[in-house]
Amino acid sequence: MSAKRAGRSAFIAALVVILVFGGSLLADTFGGDAPDLSYRTLDYDVTVQSDGSLVVTQHIDMRLRKRTDDDDNVRPWKQLYQQYQLNGTNLSDITDISVRNATTGQTYTQAKPRLPDGVSETEWNSDWANHWYIADATGSTLEPYEPIVDGYPIGNGDARLKTIEIGWNIPYTTKADSLKFDVTFTLVGTTTLYDDVATFQWEPFGKSNQTPIGKVTGTVRFPGGITADDSWAWLHYTGMSETTRGDDGSLRFTANDVRAGEYLDVVAAYDADVVKEPSWWKGRDNVGSRSGDWIRRGGGERLAWLQQDETRQETAWRDSQRASAQRRLALWAILALVGLILCVIAVVAACRSQRGAQYRGDIEYWREPPDVSPASAARLADVLGLDAHGTLSSRRMTATVLSLASKKAIAIYPGPMSMYRGIDLSDAHDADIATMIGANPADANAAADTSTLVLLPVCFDDHARAELRLSQSEDATLRLFEAISRRVGGPVFDLERMKSACKNWKSGYQSLERYETACANEFAMLGATRSCGAGATVAGGFGLAVSIIDVVAFGMGNNVALALLVAAPTMFFSLFALIYAQHTALTDAGQRVAGQVRGLYRYLVDFSDFSDRGAADLVLWDRYLVYAAALGISEQVLRELAKAYPQVTDPDWLDSNASDSVLYWHYRPYGWRHDHAGGAVSGMSGPFGVDASSFSANFGDIGAQLDAGFADIRSTIQAAAPSSSSSSGGSFSGGGGFGGSSGGSGGGSFGGR
Repeated sequence: MSAKRAGRSAFIAALVVILVFGGSLLADTFGGDAPDLSYRTLDYDVTVQSDGSLVVTQHIDMRLRKRTDDDDNVRPWKQLYQQYQLNGTNLSDITDISVRNATTGQTYTQAKPRLPDGVSETEWNSDWANHWYIADATGSTLEPYEPIVDGYPIGNGDARLKTIEIGWNIPYTTKADSLKFDVTFTLVGTTTLYDDVATFQWEPFGKSNQTPIGKVTGTVRFPGGITADDSWAWLHYTGMSETTRGDDGSLRFTANDVRAGEYLDVVAAYDADVVKEPSWWKGRDNVGSRSGDWIRRGGGERLAWLQQDETRQETAWRDSQRASAQRRLALWAILALVGLILCVIAVVAACRSQRGAQYRGDIEYWREPPDVSPASAARLADVLGLDAHGTLSSRRMTATVLSLASKKAIAIYPGPMSMYRGIDLSDAHDADIATMIGANPADANAAADTSTLVLLPVCFDDHARAELRLSQSEDATLRLFEAISRRVGGPVFDLERMKSACKNWKSGYQSLERYETACANEFAMLGATRSCGAGATVAGGFGLAVSIIDVVAFGMGNNVALALLVAAPTMFFSLFALIYAQHTALTDAGQRVAGQVRGLYRYLVDFSDFSDRGAADLVLWDRYLVYAAALGISEQVLRELAKAYPQVTDPDWLDSNASDSVLYWHYRPYGWRHDHAGGAVSGMSGPFGVDASSFSANFGDIGAQLDAGFADIRSTIQAAAPSSSSSSGGSFSGGGGFGGSSGGSGGGSFGGR
């Protein structure tokens, strides 16, 4: 029984955890707070030219969500763009632009810049869509911009900013889960040449970017002849990142979960000997807008200073992060440890409470009715975790009613009371009634639809009633039916009449409460149980609270992995303990009567051929049936009894031997049939379908029937480690990026209209 309860508890706990965490992930994925525009992935392929310019190719996979205005009108997407900052110090111009729709395979052609406001869908799709543009977006409008002509001269030191927008027009789009583009351009004037090295700081996206990016990857290739031995690089990024070197000395980086306002800079230096002037260079003068130099120049040597400065920035940043990382690790460890301790306490306490509710004696089988009332036996069946069919209230009521019938306090006949007009049912013989019903096909059909209850004369004779030796619960049940009989107007009534009489019985709940109180008091007077499971409840409750705190804490850090590794197990084991724990244990007195109840249950289930009992022992079989109803196995007992002793299904044998037994109507070819009454005895859904739980203050219907995160962990652990000196190869020698300076060439920001 305990194993079955454990399996059920584990299943329910797992289901709740799956629903909670699955629902959270779905809400996070499809929630209303998701950004309208986001980059799923952004892959960079950058080649450093011999003249120091950067040829940048972006492979973009973006998601466009449905958006509406204040009046709930859909605002379609028409234009996507990226903006970069030109100046005379680290980015002079952007040239050689191309845009390709990788989703459709179409290469866009250039058009003049045009804001989509005020353009109809038809005009936009026919005249403007599927083109790219470059514009000066320094002001509030898009002004034409011509590369080379409108750019800054290289090396003039002009610090004024000019915002350049590269955009591409798409057809009217309500939403798109994945829209891919390849965008290529050349960044001019990014590199500064020194005596020993050439250096640049490239910033593909800066603090002004408000478009989140799921994952950024990049590869930066140096001019031919440059390897890892004569190049140095650092990655400035405050989030989760990884850096490596390719076999050819190329730089490779990955940045995860880029949020709005975060920046990424690649700082690089390489041997100055590979730098060469471009083919278009004709001298310092007479080059139009490029009247400056072909590359920015710095005096003296730079590498040693750059290494020292980057080491200083990295050391300072990692030192500042170390304390924070150590606090995060400590918090994670505390939450995990507290959750573990609470789960262990809760599960151990639940298992102990389960053992406390188990019978530990040596009674294997019990062949006599137990020394408790049927109502108390039904309650003990729940405490012991027996596989009892039906609810406690229905089994308790059913068994008690059958017990009253077996003690001849009441009688139950098949069919409506109208079938018995002119017959004194208080002194009727079952065999005569069966003959009468069998003689009329209409009565035989009606017999299976309802039942008639008769309060026998013994109920109204105090001395005779005392001789019945009714238990407290049996007496309360009988008084409940006596109250109903007074409303009906007589001691004979069928279920339909009971329903009608009890419909508006506003004080009927008092009779029901007296019955419920009698059952509870009767069981309490046995002293068979005590409260238990408090430890499982307290520890499991606190464990559940800790798991919710975990979800909040890890959710704020957007660490799904930790939530699954720590919060989910804590929630599962806490819920398991709460569900699995028993809150009622057996006392020493309870062990005795529990042994009898459990022993009788096993006897009726395991020895269904009843080889040691004769079918003629009907008085005992009446009591067996009563307790089988209390234990929820009456249908099985009746079926197996009929297999062992077929004579009980013979009407003649029943008329001669069992006409005054509660077994009688179970085996007649009408009345309490097996398809109707077999479940009735166990689940109270048959001829006397009384479910006490269905009563209300109005007494109701008395005839109602029953039947990303791992990367964050790794980087945090690394950050919490003791400080160590950076190697001369920079952060691309291992260890990921760090929060160094921003403001490199580009300062990109992305958006859409």
